[in-house]
Amino acid sequence: MESPVMSYAQRLLITAGVSLAILVPFFVAGFLTTVGATKRTPKPLPLFVALFVLELLLTWSFKLVLFIPSWGGWNWQGKILEIAWPLLLVALVPTISAESIGLKLPAEFRRWRELLIVCLLYAAIFIPFMLYMMHGQLHFGTTLPTYVFQLTLPGLGEELVYRGVLLMLLNRIFGRPWRFAGIQFGWGFVIIRPCLACCMA
Repeated sequence: MESPVMSYAQRLLITAGVSLAILVPFFVAGFLTTVGATKRTPKPLPLFVALFVLELLLTWSFKLVLFIPSWGGWNWQGKILEIAWPLLLVALVPTISAESIGLKLPAEFRRWRELLIVCLLYAAIFIPFMLYMMHGQLHFGTTLPTYVFQLTLPGLGEELVYRGVLLMLLNRIFGRPWRFAGIQFGWGFVIIRPCLACCMA
């Protein structure tokens, strides 16, 4: 009988290997088309790979040892760790700031009010609608863990890890030479989509 440790390690290695193999053509295209003054060093690439694997390792940690109960059958442990490690990275690594991974709070009161309105609309309309589309019905008495989970952890984890730390590293590798509607972006914006899809699969 296969041990939980071996099963966990095999799944981790296979998923990480397949996911990174899928990303290789995107990296090659990025390096081949990013030329001149916009070209960046590939030095952050090993760190990107290491943190990508760390993300998988922590998200699936419940399969190895469960220390945060899976209320409603959801992966609370993996998602809490997914939020925790980027924050720990910001706290411990001087070259990575909170702002560089997208953690910038509004400076004006008006912006805080707008943020609060968006959060309330998200909680009151978007999450119930999403749950209805997923399950065809929404009963708060039976789906409270689902509602609370979807309201909080998955979106925060995605923002901090994929559109935060990993996108920051990709931008350091390829730069942000393109501009559209006042937004600067580069190959990192392109690569992060399949990167996120690989981990959600």
